[in-house]
Amino acid sequence: MATLSTSRLVAMVAKVESSYGSDSSPAGGTDDVTLIDSENPVSVSIGTQRVQPHTSSFTKTAKDLITTQLATVRCSGLMNYPATLATIDNGWNGMSALFQSCGITQTVGTPGSGNVTLAPSTKAALKSATSKIDLDGVVHTVTGMYGTSLEIAADTGANVKPRWTYSGLGLYAEPAIGTLASVTAPDRSSSVLDATCTITPSGGSAYDEANGLVLDSFRFRLPVSVGQVTSVLSPTGVAQLLHTDRDPMLDVTIAMELNDSANLDYEDIHGDLIGSTDHAVNILWGTSPGKWEITVPTAQLVGISAPSTKNGYRIVTLTYNLRHATANSEWEMIVGAPT
Repeated sequence: MATLSTSRLVAMVAKVESSYGSDSSPAGGTDDVTLIDSENPVSVSIGTQRVQPHTSSFTKTAKDLITTQLATVRCSGLMNYPATLATIDNGWNGMSALFQSCGITQTVGTPGSGNVTLAPSTKAALKSATSKIDLDGVVHTVTGMYGTSLEIAADTGANVKPRWTYSGLGLYAEPAIGTLASVTAPDRSSSVLDATCTITPSGGSAYDEANGLVLDSFRFRLPVSVGQVTSVLSPTGVAQLLHTDRDPMLDVTIAMELNDSANLDYEDIHGDLIGSTDHAVNILWGTSPGKWEITVPTAQLVGISAPSTKNGYRIVTLTYNLRHATANSEWEMIVGAPT
């Protein structure tokens, strides 16, 4: 396996495919992905395997074996929002394509609503993506890509912006000498200053800022299972990749008052865990345009970190398994965009 990575920001584009594995031809200036300047903003790992193709004799000599290449793409970027609602544009398209490849559907609101909604996709609406990455004048193309992991996380505070981290698996094409032209990758992300969190126990009253809950950080996690279908009838040895499962999780770190408080305290949260009390969770940051809102109607509290104390407050991390009686209703993200 070869791994290509860089510590510099590079040009990357992505676009959903009309049919599985067909190069959707993402282009600079329309499908840019807004990467962030981290240690390794993007990497491509290329693995090869030998597959016996379909031949009349089914011989297994070396010359009859073909090589198929799969690529794992890992990258991190900023949580942008669309510049216009009527025509979803550059700066959103590329990021949205990666999200949709993780089993997420996108619904664009009508002018006047000012919202784009992201939610779990049905099986029939699953989308694969094509990505192109320019590494030092060599363009690497991956088609039929499904996301294997998506994480959206942020600490709260001025000038702090949520970031996403993505990993996807796809079919690797032969690299081409060249560059991705006109990749401008606009940054329209929103600071997580004064972000709010509301947690409502099933059958109970809401925990929010009014009764002592302060949001410290959050992390939305979406691990995805992707299966590989090999076939001796396929000229590449791989018929396709299959999106098979997803398991959304949410970590919320909050500060609250010490025990025996009239407001929210550790005993309240611990009692919900012991009593298997589900929570409804809402996290909101930014304003429209630029508002992001995560809504989880039924969050199963599965863990509480060991509490720490700071400035008279107790800090804990709540870990949720996101589930719902109705399929594809586990969570929803609403993005406020200009109408």
